[in-house]
Amino acid sequence: MQDLQRAGGYAGLVAAATYVFGMALLVAVLIPAGYDPEAPEVAVALDHLGLLTLWNAVIYPANAVALVILVLALGERLRPATPGLATLSVAHGLIWAALVFAAGMAMIVGLRSAAGAEAPETAARIFETAQLVENGLGGGVELAGGIWAIYVGLAALRGGGLPRLLALVALGLGVVGVTTLLPAAAAVAGPIFGLGFILWFGWAGIVLLRA
Repeated sequence: MQDLQRAGGYAGLVAAATYVFGMALLVAVLIPAGYDPEAPEVAVALDHLGLLTLWNAVIYPANAVALVILVLALGERLRPATPGLATLSVAHGLIWAALVFAAGMAMIVGLRSAAGAEAPETAARIFETAQLVENGLGGGVELAGGIWAIYVGLAALRGGGLPRLLALVALGLGVVGVTTLLPAAAAVAGPIFGLGFILWFGWAGIVLLRA
């Protein structure tokens, strides 16, 4: 158990680091180079194919791998006091990790396919399709992550497996994630969810390492 808790602690720090890396690369390199994350153009994306591939690989598959370990570690920590909620949290956490991994792979493969297209129109269609798949799987709506956070927060509040404030923040972020389903709220809720989870992942990682 202690080995998984320690691994979960490091995984939490890695998960937070993937978000920080992704935001830093976007703000410091990609946006100044002309890449608009709100309305990306295929020509600009293909001009920075290597960087975008790295960016997507870190914020999606790498994050998902760390997330799996963190989900299992938190589930194990919460299970003794709240076995039902802990099991639900693990199930939804693994679903979230799978969606995150798949979203990244869809975008990486889409970028490669667009780069290999002979006609610009074909490249644009491939790129747009890849974006739709990415957003549908996890890049646009944070429902899966929100549900996981709610279960973790509820389990921790009932069983005391995590600090109370950490559990309350998880509940809050969970609600924010669910509200990204609403078009009117998504523009605000999405960034709050992402920035909030940088802090939450890191905090949870430290808690697990100290345990």
